[in-house]
Amino acid sequence: MLAGFALLFMIIALAFNQLIGIVWFRARPEALIDFNNISHTVAGTKSFPSDHVTAAFALAIPLFFVSWKWGWFGILVGVITAFCRVVLGVHFPSDVIAGAVIGAGWGLLAGWAFKKYQISNNK
Repeated sequence: MLAGFALLFMIIALAFNQLIGIVWFRARPEALIDFNNISHTVAGTKSFPSDHVTAAFALAIPLFFVSWKWGWFGILVGVITAFCRVVLGVHFPSDVIAGAVIGAGWGLLAGWAFKKYQISNNK
């Protein structure tokens, strides 16, 4: 059941990111700086905030409501994802930080909604 809440709130978080991208478009670093890197990002796509990192954190944070071990594993995956996105030149550091904050926020809401659902169904 937690997976359903996490997926729903991840989708909401990604939709929220799309709205931010429309209002605040920022080109990717590779469009501004010659990286000669291995990424092949489509030109003209938004950089801020990072959808990959948002999704990773939106799925990682609810894991803490079940298991601290799995929660920390999810955070590790999110941090590695963020690091790789910056190193490859597809995001600025602020893009991945914003993605982590947005994902964590929606992830907390997913965990809270899951706990409320559990409490209401155990009466």
